[in-house]
Amino acid sequence: MLVNPNAPTGLLLSQAEVIHLVEGMDGLVVVDEAYMDFADSDESVISLIDRYPNLLVLRTFSKSYGLCGVRVRYSFGHERLIAALEKGKDVYNVDAIARFAS
Repeated sequence: MLVNPNAPTGLLLSQAEVIHLVEGMDGLVVVDEAYMDFADSDESVISLIDRYPNLLVLRTFSKSYGLCGVRVRYSFGHERLIAALEKGKDVYNVDAIARFAS
């Protein structure tokens, strides 16, 4: 599990550094990019999901979109990883506030 960029330090790993990690791991690598919209440069690794089936990238609307009360996250990953996430989800994809806010 990797938070990129890191909060509160703001440390941002490059794509090359994340690739090095993903290629060296046999298991799942999860990169939480909740604060990527605040980074000085776009080093998102979303574009790498087709190349690395063990990479899962998490994003959220809670931070830069100001929707912290809604708690809506979204994920990018290999089709197999997303299918596994779907098996564990609750009946409702979002909380009651988010369901009725729209």
